[in-house]
Amino acid sequence: MKRISDLKVSTKITLSVALPLLILSGLLTYIGVTRLIEYSEEGLDSLEIELVEARKAGLQQLVEAVTSAAMELKNESPGSVEEQQRRVIDFLKSVSFGDQNYVFAYNRKLEYMTVHGDPSKDGVTEDRQVKQLLKDLFKAAEDSGFHYFEWGNPATGNIEPKVAYVRLIPGWDWMLGAGVYMKDISEQVETSAQKSQATIESVIWNMIAISLVAFAGFAILGYIVSRTVTKPLHQTVKLMEEIAVGDGDLGSRLPDTRQDELGEMAHWFNLFVDKIKNVVIDVSETSRLLKDDTDLLDENVHETRRSINIQEQDTDQVAVSLSELATTTQQIAENCNFANSGSADAENLVKNGVSLTSSSMEQMAELNTSISESARKITGLSERSKDISQILDVIHSVSEQTNLLALNAAIEAARAGEHGRGFAVVADEVRQLASRSAESADSIQELLEQFIEETKDAAVQMELIEQKTNRTNGSIKNAEESLKGIAVSVESMHEQITQVATATEEQSSVAEEVAQNLDRIVNTTKNNRASMESISSTSESVKELSERLRNLVEQFKF
Repeated sequence: MKRISDLKVSTKITLSVALPLLILSGLLTYIGVTRLIEYSEEGLDSLEIELVEARKAGLQQLVEAVTSAAMELKNESPGSVEEQQRRVIDFLKSVSFGDQNYVFAYNRKLEYMTVHGDPSKDGVTEDRQVKQLLKDLFKAAEDSGFHYFEWGNPATGNIEPKVAYVRLIPGWDWMLGAGVYMKDISEQVETSAQKSQATIESVIWNMIAISLVAFAGFAILGYIVSRTVTKPLHQTVKLMEEIAVGDGDLGSRLPDTRQDELGEMAHWFNLFVDKIKNVVIDVSETSRLLKDDTDLLDENVHETRRSINIQEQDTDQVAVSLSELATTTQQIAENCNFANSGSADAENLVKNGVSLTSSSMEQMAELNTSISESARKITGLSERSKDISQILDVIHSVSEQTNLLALNAAIEAARAGEHGRGFAVVADEVRQLASRSAESADSIQELLEQFIEETKDAAVQMELIEQKTNRTNGSIKNAEESLKGIAVSVESMHEQITQVATATEEQSSVAEEVAQNLDRIVNTTKNNRASMESISSTSESVKELSERLRNLVEQFKF
């Protein structure tokens, strides 16, 4: 399927004239038909409402008239209530309207139904559907009086819509009313709808016929107008075709005597052909000059390629030397790193030794202090032992005096005879205690003398230990000084190795940087070679293009 832009100009002009009219006609037809359908539906709705209201009004007038007549019979008839009700029932049986319509009456007990023409249905009803309907009718009588329901039509045997109007008779609690079927109204509305539909279809066909006639007329007019436009266009296309696929004559021109847009197009087309002619002449001269320049460029490319070959050989030799230098510096750097690692380990060991000697000196100093303190305490114990010896002397003296006192007490008790016997026993016990105290003091004195001798020996041993610790402390101090000297030497050696390693790494970095620069030079040289090859290829392509351009230019006539 063709796009709109691919259609011929004559077809576009014809469509631009006739198609809007067709669209407008279709739109107007659609709007008119839509409005006509809306008006028809509104008219049918109004007709149905009017018919229903008319039917309701007639039914209401009938029931009101019958109710008034029944009320007059009720009020004017003599006799009992039963007699009055019988007269009203007889009156209702005589009332009829239409073919199958009747007046009915019921009390609250749903009794005394009267149906015109069917006395068999008089009396009490047992039909549940009828009972429910009568209840609904009593409710309607207390409201507007109208009630819509569906009921069987004896004439057709079908269930059809029906409307009833009911009234209450005061005093008797009766409901009086009548009902009519609504199907005839629906049939009238359906008949009117069919007539409206036929009218709408007739209008649609008329509007379609008018639209088609108008479309055909405007299509013919569009074709006539398009001919005045397409003829100059065909001339232009033919001339351009001759230039493109013919003998390439740039001297042909279009007539530009018209004063409309087509004449203006012919004028500018002629100017365009003149400009193309000048361009072709310039291109012909340019292609000749371009060929001369490409020949010169080929010679320069050949010379540059030879220089690049020499440069590549030199850079390859330098790259080999740099590779050997990088290998040597790498080995030196590895050895320096190994030596640096060993010196660092030695430095750490020496530092650990210095730290250990310092710790040993501190511990020996603490030990010396502890020994001095122990010697002082032992000396103090010796002094305290002397104090204890003095106390023991006092205890000896007290025990001797106590023994004498006990002896004197025993003598006095003996003199007292029988009365001093108990006191003599106490004195004897005191004397024995004094003897045991003296013996204990003697034992303590012996132990104390042994303790004093042992503390003296311990003090002598402590002095010897203190002298030995002082000599050990001096040896440790000398070892610490030696280790510090070793640490200084190792640290100096470590710094020198580090400097050598740093210098080696810097040398390696410089060599690596030089190698990278050399690689860039090599890559640049390769790129230059590739560029030269590309330039050479481009030169060949330009030469071919200039030759093709010259051949193309020769196709035109000036």
